[in-house]
Amino acid sequence: MLSRVLNAASVLLVIFGMWSVLTGIMVLASPEWMLGMYGVTVMQVRAFSQDLLDSMMLINRFFGLCSLSAGLFVCVVSLIPHRKGEKWAWYTMLVVGGILMSTGLQALWISLDPAPIVFIALWVVGVALPAKEILGKPS
Repeated sequence: MLSRVLNAASVLLVIFGMWSVLTGIMVLASPEWMLGMYGVTVMQVRAFSQDLLDSMMLINRFFGLCSLSAGLFVCVVSLIPHRKGEKWAWYTMLVVGGILMSTGLQALWISLDPAPIVFIALWVVGVALPAKEILGKPS
């Protein structure tokens, strides 16, 4: 039987994963959006170097693809095994979520956007809430 704590944590982690999916889709659809975080426009970078602009667009697309795939992975793992209380799923959410949060912290640091704080809190609560229940079970 699934507990309410595991269900609540699963919902929080799905919301966290969907944020990553939507970020990935947004960056894949418009990779130049990321340049605004650095305070430059596409025209400024193009005027400096077309090769630099092409490299930045490729890196942004790669970031979008990574964010999309990691978000989908988080959603699937949090909906099925994490909700069932499996230990490996908890550790996976800790590691994969931590990697995603490092990018969220970078976005917070660069742009001073407060939105990543909400998603950092979702991840922390989603991982911490069921920790005692999942890790306290015998293997």
